[in-house]
Amino acid sequence: MGLGVHSEETLSKSPRVAITIDDPNLSQSLLLAPKERNRKILETLERHNLKAALFVCGSKVDTPAGHQILKQWHEAGHLMGNHTYSHKYFNSPKMSGNDLTEDVLRNEKMLGDLIGNPKLLRFPFLKEGETIEKRDAMRAFLSEHGYRNGHVTVDASDWYIDGRMCEQIKKEPDADLTPYRDYYLV
Repeated sequence: MGLGVHSEETLSKSPRVAITIDDPNLSQSLLLAPKERNRKILETLERHNLKAALFVCGSKVDTPAGHQILKQWHEAGHLMGNHTYSHKYFNSPKMSGNDLTEDVLRNEKMLGDLIGNPKLLRFPFLKEGETIEKRDAMRAFLSEHGYRNGHVTVDASDWYIDGRMCEQIKKEPDADLTPYRDYYLV
């Protein structure tokens, strides 16, 4: 995924990194309100002249406040992707391919009404189906609808680290959070 226009000369001299963020939401965190969290993320990306891809789970932002957040990302020039409407676990034998395609199309409609038609999909939980048949049927659906798969090459399990940090803050509100930040630094 390209995140900007670069000449071949520039690409050979500098490292390339694609930043992707999944599941924007309106939930209150222990440290920041949703609008403040969104503002800080967008300001940090802008300060470092970075663009990111935001994979949107529609049910988490299908409100006027959520729509405003999506518009802010779009207006800032970030790539938007479909992460399905409900974020259902496709590897469940109880979930059919039709269930997932309907969820993709529902989210496509919501996103399309706000920011245009995203043609990049990231599977919920990064799972393409527990059988080859489900996987291949879903890949065929994506191809028929002009989607590309929003693959992940490094999964930082940030949800797990965030959970541990939140537990620490609840136990000790003035805890030093440096170890949680430094976990991501090279």
